[in-house]
Amino acid sequence: MDMPLANEAAWLSGKGANFSVGPAEVVNPGPGEVLIRNQAWAINPIDWKMQAYGIMIESYPAILGCDVAGEVAVVGENVTSLKVGDRVAACSWGVIGKKTMYQAFQLYTLLPAQCAMSLPSGTSFEDAVKLPLGVLTASAGLYEQKHLELPLPTANNKTSGRTLLIWGGSSNVGSAAIQLAVASGIEVITTASVQNFDAVRKAGAAEVFNHNDPRIVEDLIGQLRNKTLVGAFDAISSVQTTSAVAEVLSNLGGGKVATTTPSMPSTLPANVEVKLGNDPTEPEVGKAVWQEFMPVALKTGQMRSHLNTMVIGRGLQHIQAGVNEVKRGVSSTKVVILA
Repeated sequence: MDMPLANEAAWLSGKGANFSVGPAEVVNPGPGEVLIRNQAWAINPIDWKMQAYGIMIESYPAILGCDVAGEVAVVGENVTSLKVGDRVAACSWGVIGKKTMYQAFQLYTLLPAQCAMSLPSGTSFEDAVKLPLGVLTASAGLYEQKHLELPLPTANNKTSGRTLLIWGGSSNVGSAAIQLAVASGIEVITTASVQNFDAVRKAGAAEVFNHNDPRIVEDLIGQLRNKTLVGAFDAISSVQTTSAVAEVLSNLGGGKVATTTPSMPSTLPANVEVKLGNDPTEPEVGKAVWQEFMPVALKTGQMRSHLNTMVIGRGLQHIQAGVNEVKRGVSSTKVVILA
């Protein structure tokens, strides 16, 4: 099969440098891989942190980025879930900071087929690109055996009578976690700022509490005291938020907290276990979420991004402006660049 003739990428020449667009190599997919022609990119907080501090970057010049949406251009051997021309959204988190052909901020991205989900015809690239990293991160913390090990999501989300606390429900990861947990039959109690209450309720949260309220810990304990609690998912995962979540769980008999960053309080209650759950390692979870659940859930509307969209512009030359916007701070909003 003929390969695309030209690729371009937003290159990072060194720590703290600005992105600049230049030629990039196109690599033929190996077994189990697909080459995606990107039509949209989403910006995540990890992007500006990698740019500024050089974390997880093995060498320069480097290409960054996690979230893409586009069409499958070339399919490698042994790929049965996708074909050329399929519309997909995908995440490069599992190979981030490594070989440049696997990174998002370029016209063509090479990825394992298991990192891509098929998109129904009614889902735009602009909307779909807001989902991948949130879904990947949330599914690792919610479903893997070493984390919360919830039942896998299904279209028939019959309630189980159990409850999950999610801190930060209006974030990208938090919104994905709410929807996935509800699809697993779990009631969700979450936190958000007051202006984002409607968004998290639309995502499926049963109750939402103001995380800026000085009585937030006491209020959550009161709300959850008579619930069958399966644990907690901290979508923000700062030292402060994990401490608050741990205090809630400790007062309710203890349990497990899945977090998304390595930030950890210096002390934790003896009856609370904190597990970093941002990097999926169990193939059966990936298959169940990305290949089986997500394509159907997107088509039916069971799963979608409830974040606002801020389109910065068209073309890789706008990547730096998008990263700058996220670094300045956005709330319940995903910054997107279109091809």
